[in-house]
Amino acid sequence: LATDTEERTSDDWLSSVYLNGTIGERVALSAEYAYERRDFDFTQISQIGFFEDLVETQTLRPEARVFFPFGLYASGRATRYNQRVDQFGDLTSGARDRLESDFWIGDVQVGYRLPHRWGSVTLDALNVTDREFVFYRSSLDERVVPARTIMLSLRFASN
Repeated sequence: LATDTEERTSDDWLSSVYLNGTIGERVALSAEYAYERRDFDFTQISQIGFFEDLVETQTLRPEARVFFPFGLYASGRATRYNQRVDQFGDLTSGARDRLESDFWIGDVQVGYRLPHRWGSVTLDALNVTDREFVFYRSSLDERVVPARTIMLSLRFASN
């Protein structure tokens, strides 16, 4: 009994760099850059039914945070997404459509640390400019919010 086995592989490049520092006692600045490239020797199916064999994504995320001695804190963050995807609808054709997406999203956060470190109350505004974008395929660890979103969180800690 002879069997043919075909090994499917992808050439993946994943990298990220993160910098964090303080300016004085109450201000912190950070920046993160991430790069992801997935080049397949097979095809995967996109969310809208097209075939894909290349996904390349770059993100840049600067952030500023300020902390006050009475428990209040705030932060502002911008995220730039730059993505390229090669997709096609016919497996027998070598023609590819290249989709490119390049956009910024802004997030803000205001919070209060409860006394005795009991927890915190946080108000997050994601995609505050309500930036609309045509195409974005998120990676496994990415959270892209396509519409303005307001979230109130209450977290408790056990001491």
